[in-house]
Amino acid sequence: MSKYKLLDGLMGSVYKADLGLTEDEGRDLYVRMLGDADWHTRIAKEVSLASSDAKFSWIDFFDKHDLYAADSEREARRYAEKIIVEPLRLKGQLAGCRRFK
Repeated sequence: MSKYKLLDGLMGSVYKADLGLTEDEGRDLYVRMLGDADWHTRIAKEVSLASSDAKFSWIDFFDKHDLYAADSEREARRYAEKIIVEPLRLKGQLAGCRRFK
């Protein structure tokens, strides 16, 4: 587990292959989870912190969770934007996340 526990939990509860959900089904579940205002605020903050952490790697993060094999950090960030950041933007909360602006 990384120091970003909510992100780790999100991968294990929404996007993990063992769950048998398609990527779209996982994203829909994640969007429903964002309905909890407290969790929404905490995950948005954690995404912002991870995005600005010079030691954090989306490639390593997705590799650790056996989720996505990116060829570059840029590609991994694009995937993170698709499955993690865009749902937050749809809900209007991603303040301070410079890397994903």
